[in-house]
Amino acid sequence: MNPVPEQLIPVGALVIGLFFCVIVLISKYLFKMKKVMFIAVMAMCMLAFVSAQNVEKICNVLPSKDGKVFYTEVINTEGVSSKELYANTKIWIANTFKSAKSVIQSDVEGVSIVIKGRLSYVTDGDSPFTLTVQFRDGRYRYELTDLIMDMNVAGRSIVYPIENAPFIKECNMNSLKKYNDFIVSFISKLKEGASVSNDW
Repeated sequence: MNPVPEQLIPVGALVIGLFFCVIVLISKYLFKMKKVMFIAVMAMCMLAFVSAQNVEKICNVLPSKDGKVFYTEVINTEGVSSKELYANTKIWIANTFKSAKSVIQSDVEGVSIVIKGRLSYVTDGDSPFTLTVQFRDGRYRYELTDLIMDMNVAGRSIVYPIENAPFIKECNMNSLKKYNDFIVSFISKLKEGASVSNDW
C-alpha cells in the first residue's frame, strides 16, 4: 500500500527557479551586480522556493491544505458587481439543490454564502461537503472543503473523511482522477451559474 503524500513540491517549478538563482549568482561575479539588486533578486528566489513548498496535492492529483482535500480559486468577473454575483449564485443554488433553504447555512447578501450539501458520487454513496463563496465587485472566491464519503454498505451508513477513502489511501490513480473530475465538474457548474447574465 502506497502512503499518501502530504505535500508535493512541483519539481519543474523548483528546477527552473533554482536554475534562475544560479544564473543570478554567476552574474553577480561576472557583471558585478549591485549589492541591493542582488539581495532583492535572491529574496525573490527564496520566496518562490518557500511558496512552492507550500503547494500541496494528495497523490499528485487532489488539491489540499493541511492534509485535507481543499478546492479554492479566485474568479475574476470584470464589470460584475458583488450583488450580481451573489444573486446569480443564489439562483444557481436554487436550481442545483432540492431545497435551497436546507443547504444554506450562512447568507450575507452581497458578501458571502455558505452551504452544506451532498453530491451523489456513486450509486451506493454520497459525498457531503461545505462550499463557501465570498463576493467582491469584479471577483469572487470559492472554497470547497470538509469533503466526506457516506457509503451504504449492507444497509449500514459508513461515514468517513474523504482523505480516509481506500482509493486515496492506496493512491489509486484512476479513482483519484475520476473523483477529481467529478468535483471539478461540479465547480464548473458553480462558475457558470455565478457568471451568467440575468439580462432578458
